[in-house]
Amino acid sequence: MLIGKTLNSLKWRIFYALCRSKERGKKKQEVLTHWKCTDAGAPPLVCIVYEADIYLLDRCLFSLQKTQKLIPPLILIGDSDGAFRELQRRFSFESVTILHWSELMLRLSELEQLFVRTWLDSGRWGGYSKKFAITLALQREKAFLLTDADVLWFGDILGAELRRWEVSGKIRLGEDYNRAYDLDVARQLGEDRLALDKPINCGFVFYPKNSLDALLFPETFKLLLPFAQNASNHLEQTIIGYAFWRGAGIFLTPAQLQTTMEDNFRFSRGTGSVVRHYAGAKHLFWRDA
Repeated sequence: MLIGKTLNSLKWRIFYALCRSKERGKKKQEVLTHWKCTDAGAPPLVCIVYEADIYLLDRCLFSLQKTQKLIPPLILIGDSDGAFRELQRRFSFESVTILHWSELMLRLSELEQLFVRTWLDSGRWGGYSKKFAITLALQREKAFLLTDADVLWFGDILGAELRRWEVSGKIRLGEDYNRAYDLDVARQLGEDRLALDKPINCGFVFYPKNSLDALLFPETFKLLLPFAQNASNHLEQTIIGYAFWRGAGIFLTPAQLQTTMEDNFRFSRGTGSVVRHYAGAKHLFWRDA
């Protein structure tokens, strides 16, 4: 048993060191040199990042631009002053809007701002409140596709699907490989499917206009305010999961989007999805980028 543990540890160290070496090399080169929007009226692609993830964002957007027939407008949001400045330095292209998250925070109601600030000040996981705040604010203005920075695009999906998603009026997202919810919040919301049905992942989500307003009400934020005071790392995903199930959301197929660890320890990508979200697998992101 000791030999097995030693071999597993060695396998992990060697593989991780290889991925880290690729990461260091790829970070030295900025690959996105322009943003050529092909449909200014399409729902925009939106991403909120902290400063350390701008390297991921560079590769994410580069892979999108290489593979998509439809290139949408882009809204990039910094979650700090430093991130905002770096986004301005790196991505000030035509058809790109760069915002500070606090600009969108001010568009929320007083109750919603109280909820977000309480969550923000709650401790280690408070930063997730910023992503929730910008999502809540933007869905009142337009439909959009929200992506985390740790996403890579391997084939066309937007040209065939983006306009159809907009017309359907349904939240669309992918399945996670593990259930990641705050079950106390799920019980408080009274949505059993969070514990019983397929787990959702909110790192790549299409939001129709007003899709959250139709499902999250002032009473919802009052109900959840005590949980925001000591927020877990799964509060955001639980709230989005609640809205997804209550709004009869639609799962993207595994051929369209995957969030997986099944090809860990492989030297090349072992999935065939058009889009991949590398949640919990940043080393695999740099292997594939």
